[in-house]
Amino acid sequence: MPRDNKRHEFPEIERRELLRNLGFGATAVVTAGLAGCGSGDTTESQPADDEGGGTGTTDGESQGTTAQQGGTFLDDTWNVPTDRVPENVHWNDYNATNVAGATRNWVQEYMIGYRQADATYVPSPVFEDLTVDGTTMTITVDDSVTWHDGDPLTAEDVTTQVKMDIYMQQPPADVIESVETVSDTETEITLSTQNREIALGAYAGRRFHTKADVFGEFVQRFEEAGSDSARDDVRADVAEFEDEATGLGPFRITEATTRHFYGEAHDGHPAYDAIEGLSLEVTQTTGNQGILQMGITGNIDYIGPVVLSESALEQLPEQYQINPIGNLNGHGLFWNHENKHIQRPAFRKAIAYVADRRRIAQNAASLNFKAPVGKPTGIPGINQDVPQSWLGDNYEAFTAYETNTDMATQVLENAGYSKSGGTWQGPDGETVSLELVYPGGWTDWVNAGQTLNSQLQNFGFETELRTVDAPTWNGQTRPNGEFDITPQWWGGARPHPFFGFRALTQSSQAGDASVPDSFEVPMPVGDPEGSMEEINITERTKELPQLSGEEATQTVVEIAWAVNQALPVLPIMEKIGAVWYATNDWNVPSADDDWMTVNPPTHLAWPFHEGQITPQRE
Repeated sequence: MPRDNKRHEFPEIERRELLRNLGFGATAVVTAGLAGCGSGDTTESQPADDEGGGTGTTDGESQGTTAQQGGTFLDDTWNVPTDRVPENVHWNDYNATNVAGATRNWVQEYMIGYRQADATYVPSPVFEDLTVDGTTMTITVDDSVTWHDGDPLTAEDVTTQVKMDIYMQQPPADVIESVETVSDTETEITLSTQNREIALGAYAGRRFHTKADVFGEFVQRFEEAGSDSARDDVRADVAEFEDEATGLGPFRITEATTRHFYGEAHDGHPAYDAIEGLSLEVTQTTGNQGILQMGITGNIDYIGPVVLSESALEQLPEQYQINPIGNLNGHGLFWNHENKHIQRPAFRKAIAYVADRRRIAQNAASLNFKAPVGKPTGIPGINQDVPQSWLGDNYEAFTAYETNTDMATQVLENAGYSKSGGTWQGPDGETVSLELVYPGGWTDWVNAGQTLNSQLQNFGFETELRTVDAPTWNGQTRPNGEFDITPQWWGGARPHPFFGFRALTQSSQAGDASVPDSFEVPMPVGDPEGSMEEINITERTKELPQLSGEEATQTVVEIAWAVNQALPVLPIMEKIGAVWYATNDWNVPSADDDWMTVNPPTHLAWPFHEGQITPQRE
């Protein structure tokens, strides 16, 4: 049956104390889920709480199970879109090539979510409990839950997930020392940090898919490997492994064709009482425009996460309820540091002065959905002044890089660049040539790329904008460094700055952009003309989980200053995400319900997993 709307509150930390620890004000956390444009206003197209056909259920009210409601379903099929060809995909999340994409939101589970409305981490509904005590995280599985093949969920499955993350050198591993199964239902993780928010954030939004009898063979091979090269061989095999549709989520895949996935409600999932009798249908389409057309015709029950223009919003039927949420993440420019121009800090700074971040955000999808970054710091939450809350008075001394082509010209000329016939040449006299590669079909990102490309060309750089299909970009273009500049997520999607800094340097986040660990940075903090010192951003970020109090704050300040001055990545804008749920045939909590602010995942599928979204009956 639908779960308690306030389960797993982690009550040992008072809410206001938690907000202070995170650097948020109480108001900031609440508005993060509902903010629209940069002023904090909601979008004009956002329905009021009693509009759009939603039930407006809030604060612990549940929808009731289908068994408690009479009549037949108004709609017995949950229809959602995908940009993947269903019969060509696989379900191994360690293999980025042709992975199943957003369909995983209904088939797989997440480990932990972050509920912005009350700054609370919530464990997956398939877990009975999740606690953190000092350096020990204990996960207790719900032994009534089963995998889609009928096998019961066990603690060994959780242990396998953690071990695979460690051996595959995935981001959660940087806060984990070891893991062991202590009973059939209980796994204990020994953490390398006592910072509870970093520990929980490390697994927030992490997909849980490593069934022990599937991935256990890889774990055994890792443990038997006697050398680094042998472990690399196992990693390569994992990265090529194409798993079948194995999951714990609310739907079990039964068929995949060239155009559709089909599935049925999974009776081993905690939300089964709420969705019993429902089917899943996932239809292949192309990019945001294809998804929009399906929404206009009313052929899907869920749209997202996409960014729509004002004209597109006006075309959506009134049945769709918009659910905006601050993503604590956004679009940044990841430069390939193998490029001889990009290697030069002056060149990166010049582009920062050329790039009109507000115009790029506006053209990407309007300021209702994109907040332009002011001073680059690597810390997300710009609409809620989160960077200022961490940096304090130091923030005023950070370089703003306001759009100024005269300043860009000065910076370049000081670095030995010159302009001839309207085109820039490097110190060696060769014309500056850059290839910008963007994922086709991601309309907002492509719009942003076109705007940036025009700005760079108008300034005198020779550039080419190339688009590739999103699966190729994600599985080949980024990992192989086939670009000079490409967009990528920069904010980390978690409230602690650790995750934003980590996303700037780790290859699993940045793609193979050859981002160095260390940069020459003027010191002390706040003095752009200070003495140059080498700052290892990667190592300083790794230190953060071990720090607390003033020491942690000062380290955040120094890393943010290094990001601001060295620009290993250029943050452009922060996403104000939105998904739309159809409310004509479905009971959907109102947009201000706590469960509608769980992020990650940005796809806002969490309330469905909690049994908070149910079919209406005649």
